[in-house]
Amino acid sequence: MLAGEEKSYALLDKMIAAASAPFRSRRIHIGMDEAWGIGSGRYRQLHGDTRPFDTLNDHLARVRDLCLKRGLRPMIWSDMYFRLGSKTGAYYDQDCVIPADVVAKIPRDVQLVYWDYYGYEPEKYHDMIRRHRQLGSEPIMAGGVWTWDHLWAALPHSFSAVNACMRACREEKLREVFMTMWGDDGMECDVFSALPGLQLFAEHGYADAVDPALLRANFLGSCDALLDDWLKASELDSVPGIAAPAKSRANVSKWLLWQDPLLALMDPEIEGLSLRGHYEKLSAALFRAAKRTRASRRLIFPARLARALALKCDLRRSLAEAYAAGNRRRLKRILEGDLAALRKAVDELWKCHRDLWLATYKPFGLEVIEARYGALRARLESLSDRLYAYLGGKIPEIPELGARLEKIGPRKSGELPGIHGYDRVSTPSCIK
Repeated sequence: MLAGEEKSYALLDKMIAAASAPFRSRRIHIGMDEAWGIGSGRYRQLHGDTRPFDTLNDHLARVRDLCLKRGLRPMIWSDMYFRLGSKTGAYYDQDCVIPADVVAKIPRDVQLVYWDYYGYEPEKYHDMIRRHRQLGSEPIMAGGVWTWDHLWAALPHSFSAVNACMRACREEKLREVFMTMWGDDGMECDVFSALPGLQLFAEHGYADAVDPALLRANFLGSCDALLDDWLKASELDSVPGIAAPAKSRANVSKWLLWQDPLLALMDPEIEGLSLRGHYEKLSAALFRAAKRTRASRRLIFPARLARALALKCDLRRSLAEAYAAGNRRRLKRILEGDLAALRKAVDELWKCHRDLWLATYKPFGLEVIEARYGALRARLESLSDRLYAYLGGKIPEIPELGARLEKIGPRKSGELPGIHGYDRVSTPSCIK
């Protein structure tokens, strides 16, 4: 969005009108976060060097006027004020400096929303809330229940972050808090997997401390499901090898599902760690849990995912070992056994995911998910065909199975790679 350009504000006026029209609420969130390089690029060509703080405030004033014209009360994410005041561009930099003249020009009728989805200790939230108040108004807090970049909500991490966030907000007597549930990288996650995190958030609204027994009872009452079953599904990512699941945002199930079955870029990250038994037990437990209540049927999706992961997590490693040893008999067993079963499990998972999407969302966006399943299915078929060709003497080698895989980087004991999106794991090529 080119600040200072009249065409930009004509477009924004239409966007604001369209976004607010379906709702009775007169409050509107206009974002303006993560505006990397504000005041550079085309803006600099037109206006020369300007202080980014001034570009931000001038643009905000224009958009604020568009909102007020329609009787709307705007709010924005606060991070750009803090990032522009930081030498490193960090949001949570305690050494950031926001000049007094910039603070004076922040419209007081635009609420600043402090977003933070990461902290495990209340002290961090305390500090940031107080620093927001120094900007001249009472902030709104935005925490997060982690649906983004996962196939099932990262509930252990979400519980840790929500507990710390809400404790600090209560102690600071903050009046307004909401939880975000983003859909980064395709919104593959079942949004209803976040329900336990939302129940926990709700409990904090009524008590100084959350009673675990009451949390379970209220979740059953409001969601018609067992809390522990929903938490169990989070073991898709809370796998053995992670020392502190309650402080982990790793999306292991996502990168194990989407990594190429022949190239398997992430295999070195779980070297010496077989997750097959973990996923087999998890799948069986979730299929049983899916029978408990009507709402519990949603657990069929993570159950099918765990089944596919059980067959896929060691596949390339087993094939490479057999290939290196020249063990054709073992290659044939894997080809006709695990690989065939995996292809069937992926098809079942794809159709389950498709049905879940269409029952939950509008169809737009499903094409992104299905393109990923299509690529995985094609690569599994190619792997199968090439193994048959190799075993039948039609091709002399399979170079991908002989390729040496390298670790992404050093990592502490008890940690696994953090969040990796589809593009990072599906291929080593940047060409899409």
